[in-house]
Amino acid sequence: DTNVSVEVISAVVASASMHEIKVLIEPTSAIKCRKLAQSNLPLFPSTPIQVVTPTVTELAEIYAAFAESGRFEDIDGWFNVLDALGITSQFREKLVHLSRQNKLVARYLQEGVFQQAFQLLPFFPRLVIKDGANGVLVVQIGDVNTVIANAGSTFTLATRDGRHGLCVEVAHYPAVPISSDAVVNVTGAGDTLAGVLLAVSGSVTPSTVAAAQRAAAAAVCSPHAVPQFKLPE
Repeated sequence: DTNVSVEVISAVVASASMHEIKVLIEPTSAIKCRKLAQSNLPLFPSTPIQVVTPTVTELAEIYAAFAESGRFEDIDGWFNVLDALGITSQFREKLVHLSRQNKLVARYLQEGVFQQAFQLLPFFPRLVIKDGANGVLVVQIGDVNTVIANAGSTFTLATRDGRHGLCVEVAHYPAVPISSDAVVNVTGAGDTLAGVLLAVSGSVTPSTVAAAQRAAAAAVCSPHAVPQFKLPE
């Protein structure tokens, strides 16, 4: 997580690249996650970073820090990856159309959540964005030939005009219902969600996201820091 220094983050990512180890980053807080913009991070497809699990607020802070650091001004590197993902005006119009039917999509558009996530994808190819009682928004680089509508999602959209078979997949998964009197302690819910995704090697699929959400819900309802939970096979 981003409790460690910029130097340690950079060293861990470099070592992971060298040894082909997958990395998951839990941003920790809106202040600490800004360290990522100062860290040495390779771009997709060379990055070992598989998943980043920010809250909506942390996502905005990461984006702001990257913008302030000029990380979005690398035309040959960053923009070349972003441009290959096929995020066209037609795809953006699909989001606008969906926002007329879905208030949460409208809020994400208004607050710039989609735009922030899209621009960070060359650094972080799988973003699992936590939004409390609103559930989880997944924005990830995928394969245009394998994207299908996810039964457990509120909606799934994907770009179709990317290069090299690449696409951007956007999917929203509603939160696991929890009654207010069942909540014991919200501390550790985000870490539990990240832990499940880490245990499945950073695979972000409908089944792994659902499992991560169930585990996070169990953590909220448990007096223990780590609830008992069976991982998906």
